Amino acid sequence: MAPAAELMWLAVRQQEARLSPAQSVIVQQAGPGLFSWPRQASRRVWSCAKPQRPGSKPAHCHVCHIVLSKAGHKEGRGDPIPVQQELPTYPEKEDHKQSVRVFHSDQQLQILSMDNSEKTEVVLLACGSFNPITNMHLRLFELAKDYLNGTGKYRVIKGIISPVGDAYKKKGLISAHHRVIMAELATKNSEWVEVDTWESLQKEWVETAKVLRHHQEKLEAGSCDHQQDAPMQARPGQKRKWAEQRQDISPKKLLEPKPKDVPKIKLLCGADLLESFAVPNLWKSEDITQIVGDYGLICITRAGNDAQKFIYESDTLWKHRNNIHLVNEWVTNDISSTKIRRALRRGQSVRYLVPDLVREYIEKHDLYSYESEEKNAGVILAPLQRKPADTHSNCTA
Repeated sequence: MAPAAELMWLAVRQQEARLSPAQSVIVQQAGPGLFSWPRQASRRVWSCAKPQRPGSKPAHCHVCHIVLSKAGHKEGRGDPIPVQQELPTYPEKEDHKQSVRVFHSDQQLQILSMDNSEKTEVVLLACGSFNPITNMHLRLFELAKDYLNGTGKYRVIKGIISPVGDAYKKKGLISAHHRVIMAELATKNSEWVEVDTWESLQKEWVETAKVLRHHQEKLEAGSCDHQQDAPMQARPGQKRKWAEQRQDISPKKLLEPKPKDVPKIKLLCGADLLESFAVPNLWKSEDITQIVGDYGLICITRAGNDAQKFIYESDTLWKHRNNIHLVNEWVTNDISSTKIRRALRRGQSVRYLVPDLVREYIEKHDLYSYESEEKNAGVILAPLQRKPADTHSNCTA
């Protein structure tokens, strides 16, 4: 027995002496024999070879992190004996309210909860001018995340802010360079919302449906790369035979995590974007169908918006209404980029309306003025420059 394994074994035996006789050792091996037990006995239940006494409680060894609990026992004493049996099901007690899977991998104990196994992972994507980004933009992400996680069907793992490029030609739209920096400053302390620059760097304006498709394909590519890297490689110094045995473990596959599905992209927006579907020549009819049908909308409603009625009056939206999630903002907030720019032009304070870092950046570079508001004045908006045949005057099907 190796010195390290011997010391660990002695620690376990010492711990057993302080436990009731009915407590047994459950070891889920996924690495070389922790106590130099036979490799062919890996992923079996090991008992402490002591008689069982009713009423004993599960325990935990703080020395070797082995789970100690009531399991199958062999009468007599001596070294542990492998017992071919399934893991025991703990009775419902105050200290075992949730069943978990316990396994040993690379000599580190990991506990996998089953709560998130059947939930669809979602990435929220917000497209827009962000001219400038406001606290309300950030609140959209938090409201959408709370709503989706609260359904029990989804788990939001990331939020993406995608500022539109300069080619959009919207009146008063300042350089994408400044808008991206402000968005990055606003999300500097966020643990899950980030800024993506792909759309803002395109020379031509990119339709929202294409931006959604770009990010979904990016997620799918990342998932493929992750699956290719999934097989476990033997570390230097490990025998090849053991590495082959690790990759061919079949008796207890339930203990192995299943390959995850690719996260789904969903468009996060306000009710104003939803209602813009009815603006003549602004959206392609097939783009609307693709957005609400293939991806889905998370729409945060503002005071005065009747998004439900708008969906009812649109055949296309009504057809895909189950993929449109309307989130009521009970704590009303009417902050908008338009009102922020107006206040800045007039020299009024915007403190507490935008993140402090954004406000400081705006003041440092004097970004919004009467002159900046006239940028692109008289220029036709990029979506409206398309041929009428490529667009649809409303979102009816």
